Amino acid sequence: MRFNFIKKRVLISIALTAAGLALSHRYWLIIRHLPDKTSVRFEFLIFIILLVLIYLFVYKLTDYMANFKTIKGKSRIDIIFLSIFFVFLFIPMSHINQDKVSQQENRTLAEWKPFIQQKGVVNYNFGNDFNAYFSDRFALRKPMVTLYKKLKMSLSYKFIEENGIYYNKRTGWAYMQTWFNVPDITSTMPDITESIQKLYDFCHKNGIKLYIVVAPVKEEVYTGEIEPFILRQNNGKIFTEGINKNVADIVYFPLDELKEASKNDFTYPKSDPHWGEYGGYIAANGFLKHFGFKTLSNNDFEIKDQVLPVITDYLEIITPDFSGHYYRSFKIENKQPYKVFIHKNEKKLITSYIDNKLLYKNTHFPLAKNPQKVYLIGTSFSENFWYFLRFAFKDVIKRRNNNFVFAGKTIDFKERYYDEILKEKPDILILCTESNYLDRYNSMWNK
Repeated sequence: MRFNFIKKRVLISIALTAAGLALSHRYWLIIRHLPDKTSVRFEFLIFIILLVLIYLFVYKLTDYMANFKTIKGKSRIDIIFLSIFFVFLFIPMSHINQDKVSQQENRTLAEWKPFIQQKGVVNYNFGNDFNAYFSDRFALRKPMVTLYKKLKMSLSYKFIEENGIYYNKRTGWAYMQTWFNVPDITSTMPDITESIQKLYDFCHKNGIKLYIVVAPVKEEVYTGEIEPFILRQNNGKIFTEGINKNVADIVYFPLDELKEASKNDFTYPKSDPHWGEYGGYIAANGFLKHFGFKTLSNNDFEIKDQVLPVITDYLEIITPDFSGHYYRSFKIENKQPYKVFIHKNEKKLITSYIDNKLLYKNTHFPLAKNPQKVYLIGTSFSENFWYFLRFAFKDVIKRRNNNFVFAGKTIDFKERYYDEILKEKPDILILCTESNYLDRYNSMWNK
């Protein structure tokens, strides 16, 4: 009788252990999504550890439950509590997130690093690596992060700061300190000027007009909304004056125009670090007027107020798929409407090439007032600028360059763009970046 009882308990323990191993399979079957294939790795040591721990736990649990009625001198409530407690310990490992990037937090998650690595190398930092991996990927982490951010939002008195992003609960303004408190570029202007001169000479040789648009960051336009900080310097003016004086009159910096327009409406959304469509419209029309092109008219558009879509989590940033009327935005409860522009002849705009992953687009607008062909290279600020540029010029080629990084380990501006520029034969080349990235012009070429 006793033997049959023990046999039953063992069989039940084995069954529960198998279920536990199935639930925790993402620990001992590591799936990696590579660019060209998906690999699966069996971690034998982790499997054995989990097998032993789960079996011992469920065996002891079944022992408790089997003797539940006969236990004397012990509280049954204690047994129930301990059983539930240990069951809950397994919940975090019941589902391991396999994503490479957390869209909620806008960061890369910790990768799995095995104890025994390739060629039998022992990973002596396995404990810390495992802790980082588990902390980033355990079950129910997403709702816990959301709950934390909501509590932080609710309990903060006036300012909320996270990863360099500040939000003023009283005024509803959010801003990034790292975007306006940047190093002065005065000392590097000779090198920047040399880089721009090299590109200018290339364009001049091939009959291409070169223009540079410097987008002011929001904190330069709304200087009174960055409490408790102050603006240190304005690299946009330093850059504009230096290049226009020493190379040619090719730089447009619409700070004054945007400040003036901001008196009438929001050129930058409160919860977004980029200019909105109204800001992009002011900048695009200012650019056209400054360099003698035919401008757009309010009558060309249906203009209406619209609340921004919420696309990410509290005080975090994520890049959406730009398709008009979408912004790179802070998720903050904000019902403030902003101007959006819909061209009355938008259906006649022809998109001949599109790459949604790289955010490349080629457009043709037969009704454009300016017949020139434009090749536009820019950061995320170029999106709402391009949104209007494509209706101002007959042909526009947009090439996105995040963070305005040109020269890298294997490629520079020449290697990346020269062939395509010469192939497309544009009349105009426009570079568009925000004022806090102007030092990047110093790294356009591999040296």
